[in-house]
Amino acid sequence: MSYHIKEAAAFLFEFIAECYKQQKTIPEEIMTIFNKFLFAFLSIGGIDMLSEAEKEVAENVRTLFLEQHQKHIV
Repeated sequence: MSYHIKEAAAFLFEFIAECYKQQKTIPEEIMTIFNKFLFAFLSIGGIDMLSEAEKEVAENVRTLFLEQHQKHIV
């Protein structure tokens, strides 16, 4: 089961990164679900399950999330 959860998280990180790259908007209600899943995955040490390439994508998505969060604060 952990393999499938890891694969789902890796896919979501890649999907979100690709959407940002192509300037496609993901609806906020969908992003909320993605965020909850990804934050839960990371909170249990999921980052250690990812390959180096997947970790790089996850880090890029984390940076995008922080930038988006800062825009909402300002």
